[in-house]
Amino acid sequence: MSEHPSYPDDPHRLSQITTLWSVVHRAHGSETADAQLAKQQLLELYGTAIRRYLTGALRDEAAAEDVYQNFAVQFLQGRLASADRERGRFRSFLKTALSRTVAEHHRKRGRDRLAQHEDQAFDLVAVEAEQEAFDNSWRSTLLARAWDALGESERASGRPLFSVLRARVEKPDATSTDLAGELSKSLERTLTSTHFRVWLHRARESFAKLLIGKISQSLETADRDSIERELSELRLLDYCRPALDRYEFD
Repeated sequence: MSEHPSYPDDPHRLSQITTLWSVVHRAHGSETADAQLAKQQLLELYGTAIRRYLTGALRDEAAAEDVYQNFAVQFLQGRLASADRERGRFRSFLKTALSRTVAEHHRKRGRDRLAQHEDQAFDLVAVEAEQEAFDNSWRSTLLARAWDALGESERASGRPLFSVLRARVEKPDATSTDLAGELSKSLERTLTSTHFRVWLHRARESFAKLLIGKISQSLETADRDSIERELSELRLLDYCRPALDRYEFD
């Protein structure tokens, strides 16, 4: 991957949730106020990634929105019943469900060449590509959440971590002196090139730790091996590897 994480054009602010599987179980099988809140939390957590994936897979924003709405209804009303923590990660369950949903959409429109085979509901090659597309969407969502958290940290502490890292990502070829000058004006504080480089180092470290934390939350575990495997699958391990050694695992 590139030296710097991508900066989303429109970072999506997501509500804080307790643990993923506890939300899944709360959302399923009940119409209580607590279950409704859990359903909303699940949509907030995965909604952006699902929409990105469907838009890319269907290449039609209107169709993607229709499929998303149908999927959300089915997912929250019935498909949660087959989600089992003992069977693996929730993201894996979700990828399979989405792949089948896209295949069903194509089949209904007569574009699924494998529809006549009773034992094969979808093209396995296409599904693999679609699941990789969902991983890319989920990766973008996690990056957006980390950026959002870094921005909140800057607003709370006054430490220009978000501003410095964003400046470097948006202008990777600019000199530290030029970027320090630009930020001095926008932040209304004096930054030298040395200050900029120090803050940039801290910002990269903070961003990586926030990203690790978001992944830990989504996996509902603080196990280093599990987090490292997830980082590797999402192509984020190289960026986060130095921070892993300094991350406080429970």
